[in-house]
Amino acid sequence: MVWGVSWRYDAMASETMMRGRGKESRQVWRAFANGEWKPVVWLTANLGTSSEYDTLAGNHLSPRASVAFHLNPQNTVRFGYTQSWRTASILAYRANHLAADGSPELAGNPHLPAERLDSWEIAYLGNWQDWRMSLDVRHFQEVITDRLMAVRTAAGAADSEQSIQDLRIQGYEFQWKWQPLDGTRLLLNHASIKVNSRLSGNGWTLAATPGSHFAGMTVGATGVLEPEYEVYQRLAESSAPRRSTSLMWMQKLPGGLDFSLMKYWVDAIKWTRNTESEGYRRTDARLGYNFRFGGQKGELAYTVQSLDGSHAEQRKHSSRRPNGRFVDRRHWVSLRLDF
Repeated sequence: MVWGVSWRYDAMASETMMRGRGKESRQVWRAFANGEWKPVVWLTANLGTSSEYDTLAGNHLSPRASVAFHLNPQNTVRFGYTQSWRTASILAYRANHLAADGSPELAGNPHLPAERLDSWEIAYLGNWQDWRMSLDVRHFQEVITDRLMAVRTAAGAADSEQSIQDLRIQGYEFQWKWQPLDGTRLLLNHASIKVNSRLSGNGWTLAATPGSHFAGMTVGATGVLEPEYEVYQRLAESSAPRRSTSLMWMQKLPGGLDFSLMKYWVDAIKWTRNTESEGYRRTDARLGYNFRFGGQKGELAYTVQSLDGSHAEQRKHSSRRPNGRFVDRRHWVSLRLDF
């Protein structure tokens, strides 16, 4: 069994973001414990919990439980459940920001709930040492309740953090490793995710409030009028790539040289009206030389990133021009010395 306690104190002050509030603070007390039990060689059980009291967010209890069945030394099946919470920042509770014309722009929400995450998983681990190969597969379902977002709650009102959506995230991921030769290693990772969104109770209230971000109609991506809240639901559902894959080849070469080649495939995402990332492919390569100098170990390496050419990891579309974060082909040399 492992256990512990902690206490944290945070404080902040801002004449612009928390006008007239002076210094705002919070205290967080936390206690946790986790136990592992192996009654027989083929069973491992874990049970843990964390209890937290936050002077701004209140009390929250986070349990976790898992059980692993070792079918034999090479094959294990695991089941698990976790509940956790995300509390908002001091600013989300205490903000008081005015626009240049003196109108309210951002206000705190003292009644803000914490986001809740319930996660279920079933996993399989295969470790075949005779073949120098392993496979770790995980299928999961996660439910986020009371997802928070800064939105306008009514006509003329300031933006404030609100619980607006409940999300259901389903998917699977796996990692495959293989060492066919002493100097060769292959690593394959893949994740597939699907997000479903619906309004929370407070989200439906805002959808019926004139002037709020969720009320009224807007022109959608297809040019057809649609309810405003459906745009937010669609953005939440496209905020994670449906598929992402990476493949790595690591090879030891004669003369103390190490070579590695990495390939990435990532689907497109779009998480705000004006911000998105197109799907892309990227290839990186690295050549390292391990040496000894005066009894010290070191490495000289050459790395090239984005052999395929430039790609956008983030695009932001404004009324003036598109901008964002673009990754061009990059080259660099590094030197490491171990002391």
